[in-house]
Amino acid sequence: MKNVLTNSVQSILNYNSKLSEEIRNQKFTKMSDSLFRFFRGTNHLYWEYFSENKALKKFGNEATKTWLLGDLHPYNYGLFKDKSGQLVYDLNDFDETFFGDFQLDLLRMLAALVIVAWENDKLTENEIEDVISSFSNEYISSLFNWKFRFKMKGKHVFGNFVKSIKQNNNRKNFLQKWTVKTGDSYKLNTEIEDLVALDNDLYADIKQAFLNSLPELCENLEPQDIQFIDSARRISAGTGSLGVNRFYILAKSNLYGKPFILDVKKQLHPTAFWTLSESEKQTYLEKVSDEAERHIHTRELMQPAAKNFLGVLRMREETYAMSERSPYRSYFPTEELSKLSDYKLLAKIWGKILAKNHFLGSHESFILELKKKTLNNYKDFSNLMTKLAFEFANKNKNDYQEFLNYLKF
Repeated sequence: MKNVLTNSVQSILNYNSKLSEEIRNQKFTKMSDSLFRFFRGTNHLYWEYFSENKALKKFGNEATKTWLLGDLHPYNYGLFKDKSGQLVYDLNDFDETFFGDFQLDLLRMLAALVIVAWENDKLTENEIEDVISSFSNEYISSLFNWKFRFKMKGKHVFGNFVKSIKQNNNRKNFLQKWTVKTGDSYKLNTEIEDLVALDNDLYADIKQAFLNSLPELCENLEPQDIQFIDSARRISAGTGSLGVNRFYILAKSNLYGKPFILDVKKQLHPTAFWTLSESEKQTYLEKVSDEAERHIHTRELMQPAAKNFLGVLRMREETYAMSERSPYRSYFPTEELSKLSDYKLLAKIWGKILAKNHFLGSHESFILELKKKTLNNYKDFSNLMTKLAFEFANKNKNDYQEFLNYLKF
């Protein structure tokens, strides 16, 4: 039987054509695991679908643009410690940041909520709509009232999650997972499947690039206060970014009693870039000359107190975003959601967090324009977001089935 390539499958093949056959097969295997995995691995299908969607013009214009996360879903929220040492729950992935209409973040997250609910198979369609409305309402109300705080503790599903991470995640356990210790010395453990040893030339290059980055990396420390210990290649991480060059650097400083790990990841054009016209791409490139700088800028803009050791590493004519890999970094396990009240609780937290980040990433007229567009038309806005979220989730489900059919041949 002849295998007919559908538009979505052809788009997936084109988008991943530069990956090696081994990495492409590994990525496609991950994407075939579940509808949500497929959703995470095909952000380009989302941007192709919504980049020119005229339905967004009713509530969007130039003034409703802000810095977007560009690939929003529940696993791009997570726990980590900020610069003050306080445990926070916030957005944690800035590889895909892009300046665009606020609805493009909302709709990707809302479609993700639909897909998560479908996979968990606990809610009715009306209840899923209720969850979506909870997210949208919390997002808008948080922006209009400038109320971005939420409780981390409580006898509920989110409070239990935070409590569990506090009890089980710490620097000691983190180092035991990723390093081997001989006497008082640590090295990255390249015997585990997620780390690969570097050849001598690459090891020397990344060490020198790290040393060159120290003046920028050391916000409250002198460069001599941070020492390079070891480095290795990080593999098999993520879904959409599988195959992107990524390294771990083990270092030490007088800020911590134990070594710490820096996550060093090559930065590419955000997925949204490829949906621009040629003239729009040229304008973008004039404004964004370095994708790693874009990553760091948006992280610092939207989360000014988020992390220690944040900077750019330049090596072999490529740029990498570098940040501390938090021992506490954890996303909420969405498969544990079952009750409507739990879904709505998390939806409100996620909506509030996104509102805060959009507020910090926007210009002065952003909230004023949103009020003008939605204050007296909120029901219409909410209905539109629900309609489009289900619309894309259904398209994604169909694309997933077509992808599975392709893999069978």
